[in-house]
Amino acid sequence: MVILMPGYINMKKPPKIKRVLLTNPFFRKKRRVNIGVDPVVFRHVGQEIKTGVTFPIGLAYMGAVLLKRGYDVKILDPIAEYIPVQKIYQYAEWADAVFVPFSALHSEDIKAFRDDFRNKFFILGGALAKHYPEMLLNNGFCDVIIAGEGDAIIGELINSYPDIENVRGIIYKEDNNRIITTPSTFVMNLDGLPYPARHLLNVKLYWELPFFSQPTAWILSSRGCSYNCLFCTRIRGPLRFRSVEGVIAEIESVIDEFGIRNFAFFDDNFNLNGEFVIALCKEMIRKKLKVKWSCSARADLFTKEMARVMKEAGCVEVKVGLESANDEILNYFNKDTTLKKIRVGLEILKKTGLNYSLQCIFGSPMETRDTVENTIKFVRKYKPLFVSFNILTPLPGSRLFEELRDKITFDQVKNFDIIHTTYPLGQYSVNELRRILKKAYLSYYLSFIYLTRIFKVLIKYPYLFLGIFKTIIKQFFYIYTSIIKERKNNENR
Repeated sequence: MVILMPGYINMKKPPKIKRVLLTNPFFRKKRRVNIGVDPVVFRHVGQEIKTGVTFPIGLAYMGAVLLKRGYDVKILDPIAEYIPVQKIYQYAEWADAVFVPFSALHSEDIKAFRDDFRNKFFILGGALAKHYPEMLLNNGFCDVIIAGEGDAIIGELINSYPDIENVRGIIYKEDNNRIITTPSTFVMNLDGLPYPARHLLNVKLYWELPFFSQPTAWILSSRGCSYNCLFCTRIRGPLRFRSVEGVIAEIESVIDEFGIRNFAFFDDNFNLNGEFVIALCKEMIRKKLKVKWSCSARADLFTKEMARVMKEAGCVEVKVGLESANDEILNYFNKDTTLKKIRVGLEILKKTGLNYSLQCIFGSPMETRDTVENTIKFVRKYKPLFVSFNILTPLPGSRLFEELRDKITFDQVKNFDIIHTTYPLGQYSVNELRRILKKAYLSYYLSFIYLTRIFKVLIKYPYLFLGIFKTIIKQFFYIYTSIIKERKNNENR
């Protein structure tokens, strides 16, 4: 229990900002693990999910921008580090400005945190905050909302304080209570950004599934996406790429400074530009970097040459958005592809010997028993290294959310993630969707097909036994606590 420090509400804000705290949201009382995607937290801010603990690369970029401008910066990640509330408060007391990615799940705790530190310049960001500016600004959750790419905005916002009216990409309330939204802005020259301030975090805590609990470094080689899928929550900006030289230099700096050789490319779609991918991989090979890496990519954009050079450069897994093995559902999702094209891409990956995982979504308006079975059978046929089964949810920031926004309450959003929803969209109820998820997960992960798959990995890489064992235990823990156990609890109510 955190005691409100007397006098805070009446204290004035600092006349000038010198010290900035960037912290992920936290629960002030009992810790609760977020399973799936909390609309928090826009994925670049990091989260703990069933596929690992994601590095908050967005916070690290913002920290690097502020350090470059000469500010003192601290980054806290209570999600990964289990930081006591008292310690977070000590750093908040030290800071002149505090930034928190807004999360509906953490909304009461964020409000209490802000109430205890009204003498600080309090900033909210992430994927969700910009969708509820009236609620947040009128009820004292913050002083200002960052509505776009944080590293494009935070430096100018802090530098301009307290005269912020000319800062682009923010939402704030004037003295006359009128809410102002300034024009958006993006980082157009990605090579002009400093490397993420990884040294401000414990980089050894972050890992991703294909590396079996081994420390992993996240990296962005591009931003934006030329597709417009119905369910996607990404910030919708122009497609931009870094230079091959810039990406290679950052990889080398991570190896030299932290000794990490596992990398997760965090691009929305790594293979949108085939020429860039091939050039980057060839440079990794030429430099003999000897790294392992994963990425998210579209199956329908793979060529034989692309897959071959990616594998030679150290790629160990490609996360592919199958979504559904039914063309009518793919069309509803606005995936701009067909099952036939996805098959062609997966066959290329199989023949190349490049591991892939599949991501699937159940619960569209046209979902039936047959479409569910089609997707499960497709997964079993293509034997992915891992599979993620999810529920279609109108997450804030997605086109689906915009279409349904007038029908969705903020209390419903609090319970949204990609494996739970309080807003089913098709014929299936919430509990029926949980049963579908349970069947899908258990039918694959407990199948002879998958157990053989893992056994072959162990034979090939026996030194990974402990990591694989820990990873599998975590997977089953999350599946049990978030799908099986929670479903039972709901049925008993």
